[in-house]
Amino acid sequence: MRIILVRHGETLENKEGIMQGQLPGTLSDLGKEQARLVAERLKDEKIDVIITSDLQRAVDTAEAIAEHHPHLTIELAPGLREWSRGEYEGKKPHELPKHLTGVDLNKNPDFSFPGGESIRDVYNRVKETYNKILERHIDQNVLVVGHGVSIRALMRVVKGISVEGEFDMPSMQNTSVTIFEIGKDGSHEVVCLNCDKHLNQSGL
Repeated sequence: MRIILVRHGETLENKEGIMQGQLPGTLSDLGKEQARLVAERLKDEKIDVIITSDLQRAVDTAEAIAEHHPHLTIELAPGLREWSRGEYEGKKPHELPKHLTGVDLNKNPDFSFPGGESIRDVYNRVKETYNKILERHIDQNVLVVGHGVSIRALMRVVKGISVEGEFDMPSMQNTSVTIFEIGKDGSHEVVCLNCDKHLNQSGL
């Protein structure tokens, strides 16, 4: 199986530095252009299945890619949603109370914002979603559209490493592409990682 991971395009909330979490998110003009460019990049890629987070910013990005693959329908997977910040979604980091700032999430994967979820929660639901993908699509090429934290969690699941150290990984760029070749025995090979050459080539 080949699994292609794509982060959604830039949103208006990204531009404003807002913690979106599981808010829908609205692609900015730049985000729409990023989605168009990643769609162009992937137009000749053999894709059998498109699976996306059901949050609107991911769906919009998936739909842009699907325009080049009109024979495919898009499957929605709530398990691929972004990390929920609970009561603080829609706010900026400087609006957090002091006791919620400076938490080392690599050492505290069970920390959660009030009403939200922990990084371990994200890891576990993403792992469950990935296992379902393996069961249903092991012989297919699967495109997954998700979010910064959920994609990093999925990468850790594919590599078989624990949730600790999630934030040691580089941030996923908007519409960056990561590709793994997955063997039936669970082995994996990295084809490309957090690649945004389609943006660089266009000067974005």
